[in-house]
Amino acid sequence: MCRYANEKRNFWPANNLHIPASAHLLILASAHFLIRTSAYLHISYLYFLKRKDMDKRWAVREKPDNTDVIKLADELGIDTVLSTLLTYRGIKTYEDARYFFRPDLRHLHDPFLMADMEKAIERIERAIAAGEKILVYGDYDVDGTTAVSLVYSFFSKLYDRVEYYIPDRYLEGYGISTQGIDYAANNGFSLIIALDCGIKSVDKIAYANTKGVDFVICDHHLPGKELPEAVAVLDPKRADCEYPYKELSGCGIGFKL
Repeated sequence: MCRYANEKRNFWPANNLHIPASAHLLILASAHFLIRTSAYLHISYLYFLKRKDMDKRWAVREKPDNTDVIKLADELGIDTVLSTLLTYRGIKTYEDARYFFRPDLRHLHDPFLMADMEKAIERIERAIAAGEKILVYGDYDVDGTTAVSLVYSFFSKLYDRVEYYIPDRYLEGYGISTQGIDYAANNGFSLIIALDCGIKSVDKIAYANTKGVDFVICDHHLPGKELPEAVAVLDPKRADCEYPYKELSGCGIGFKL
């Protein structure tokens, strides 16, 4: 604390120097120019976004049947504004509302309805049985970090040879990186569980295969024309995946795993 206070006190060494008036004017003029330029760029960007949105055609949903709205409001004892919102979501009866507001573990779909789930579990079980090092890899955004937190906290209680990796946003960018794969290979990890990324990382997974690093991908983004050659690719949006609910987050797929 004392060291920081000293550093802070000496942070502006120019306070002890004599600065000519002309230099002051130059600094103020430069600051004024930067502020005006920044404001201009910001306004230009907002204008661009507005023009971009003007090209979109919004599909307005039809209003629900007023009979359903009033009936649901009476059954639940709520205002028609709320019953209208619920009806928009397809909730039209008391039982529908109870299912929506009172979730139960019994309502969850079987994880093994997801394509490649058996392959993923088999590979993870084999890694644990053989004492392999497992790396839980996730994107740096909220979905990726919560997914890593969930999956790592689970496996670390059962197995002591598991670690996690979050790529650097600026140095590595989004998704699976070459640096991350190299880190795994150089530190003896033979299996990576990738969360919230990887569905389009065809070249990166091919590179990992040359390094002897297997991948289990858990992603929720739309796949490309070609799936990565990973051990398992878990993604409800795969064309061949029969999992009923397609809108799971990356963390949700980690939970299913």
